[in-house]
Amino acid sequence: MKTLNVITGSPEWLAARRNYLCASDAAAALGLDKKTSRNQLLHMQSTGQEKEFSEWVQKNLLDRGHEIEAATLPIVECIIGESLYPVIGTLEIDGLSLLASFDGLVLDESISWECKSRNADLIAAIEAGDLPDTHWPQVEQQLLICDGKKTLFTVSDGTEEGTVILWYESRPDRRKNLIAGLLQFVEDRDKYIPPEIAAPVFAAPQIALPAVFVQVSGGVSVQDNLSAF
Repeated sequence: MKTLNVITGSPEWLAARRNYLCASDAAAALGLDKKTSRNQLLHMQSTGQEKEFSEWVQKNLLDRGHEIEAATLPIVECIIGESLYPVIGTLEIDGLSLLASFDGLVLDESISWECKSRNADLIAAIEAGDLPDTHWPQVEQQLLICDGKKTLFTVSDGTEEGTVILWYESRPDRRKNLIAGLLQFVEDRDKYIPPEIAAPVFAAPQIALPAVFVQVSGGVSVQDNLSAF
């Protein structure tokens, strides 16, 4: 794994992400993400567009998520028994340029940490003993990049009592599907042609309609302005 000396969320981080397949997009690349479709990701990566977030989402979900992550870090370090540090890692494999933004790694990179804000469906999946399809691709890509042994996946509100954990180890079938899915995504992205967007059509304003008249002369000659009307 190679590391990038950039800070998550910075302009440099955003610029670096454009050159890689990011772990946070892995589920969408495989068609498993419920929030971003595969076609949407193809379009964004082909055109260089970035996903836009409303002010409410930025404040109540993204910024709040960073606050929860910071509050959960000491809890996780206590569970693991080692200090963690955030890092941006990259890996070139099978012609794929991969990137992962780790919430935390131990010094020897054998254990990673991924933190999510509390979500009822995600907690239910964890309590059932596994990550859902919407989340395992991200963790599989992270473990692939750092060559780690396992990931401590947490769903938390920043408190010890509100933190649910799952130890996740890479599964050969999922890693195989991940790499195959990413290779297919890159192939489709390279052939992708953004659809043409038709220019909007606007009706010319009609200030007033003429008064309708019909004039009959001698019962034979008829004059009117119906066609103009």
